[in-house]
Amino acid sequence: MSKSSLYSDAPLLHVSLNDKSIHKESLPPDLFRQYLGGRGLGVKLLFDNLAPGTDALTPDNILVFAVGPSTATSVPTAGRFVVVTKSPTTGTIFDSHAGGYFGAQLRRAGFAAVVFHGKAETPVYLWINDDDVEIRDASKLWGKDTYATTDELLEETDPKAQVACIGPAGENLGLMAEGLLWGQRTSKQSLQKAQERLEYMTPKDSRML
Repeated sequence: MSKSSLYSDAPLLHVSLNDKSIHKESLPPDLFRQYLGGRGLGVKLLFDNLAPGTDALTPDNILVFAVGPSTATSVPTAGRFVVVTKSPTTGTIFDSHAGGYFGAQLRRAGFAAVVFHGKAETPVYLWINDDDVEIRDASKLWGKDTYATTDELLEETDPKAQVACIGPAGENLGLMAEGLLWGQRTSKQSLQKAQERLEYMTPKDSRML
């Protein structure tokens, strides 16, 4: 993958939790210039996918994990990503940013953003291993704290993977609940993730850009 196509050629990954279907969507390069960065892309996706008046705590809301054009490059402080959704507390767009390796791993796996739709019948997690993407059962981890969840998930998948997960506060729809990013506090989007029964997402890549 050339540096010139580092971001503009990256597809979206759409994940339907209703029927556990997954598909990729290619986007025109101009879109990334018009809506710069992970937040710009996330807000654009939210605007395009939500009808006015959508209740944030219904399956009609979406949850977007997005990266910017410099993520996973040698640009200083470029290892960040953003989570965007409609806020259940304000009813407006809410975005939360975090650092670490999660964003870089997601981008190196080949994606500009992951968009979650709908609601799963039982707890699930998304496993991304380069081009292989799976929705897996997470029932045994429901009710555990974020540290136990992270440890068990890394053992089940790959110790080099990155984890974004929720804990009991998010599962019980606590309005101030936060997610955890591989041992760090990160976005306050766990309420929406719990509403969708999405326990965590784990990207891993073997690509180096």
